[in-house]
Amino acid sequence: MAWKATGSPIVRKQRDKWVVRVDGLDTVTGKHRPKQLGTYKSQRSALAAAREMKTEHAAADKGISRTLLRDYFSYQIRSGLVSVWMWFTDGHRLPYTGRERVHHSYNTQRRMPMPGHTNLVSADADGRIVDFEIQEGQGDLRLQIRGLSAKWAEQLKGGNPIQ
Repeated sequence: MAWKATGSPIVRKQRDKWVVRVDGLDTVTGKHRPKQLGTYKSQRSALAAAREMKTEHAAADKGISRTLLRDYFSYQIRSGLVSVWMWFTDGHRLPYTGRERVHHSYNTQRRMPMPGHTNLVSADADGRIVDFEIQEGQGDLRLQIRGLSAKWAEQLKGGNPIQ
């Protein structure tokens, strides 16, 4: 069974002991599966273990993720996996209803600003994703299209799909 953490470690008292649990998913079935990471005699030792486990189960920070993503798209362009003849860019609103405060973007169906992000996806003529960016509170499609040629100029080497 493959398992992936979806939350932070939680410390709870269970009878006379303290347990550390993490919410997660079974990656094969997609079902919710919490995982108990340990049982401790004192709350202090359980909290210390939870702090230590929080760093183990943390996702990559945005800087590393951005670099990996850029390298992946760069490889696709250089190796010819995506077409450089014509690209299409489309924007989608990603609603957000969580606890964190985010900027508002305009919901065209409800005709009002609502918390969320704008996901701008660029694809080639066959629908393979070439680039995407999540913008908070702005979602400027024209600027995204103009910036693509500058962003991928080195990999395109003269074959510019953005005119």
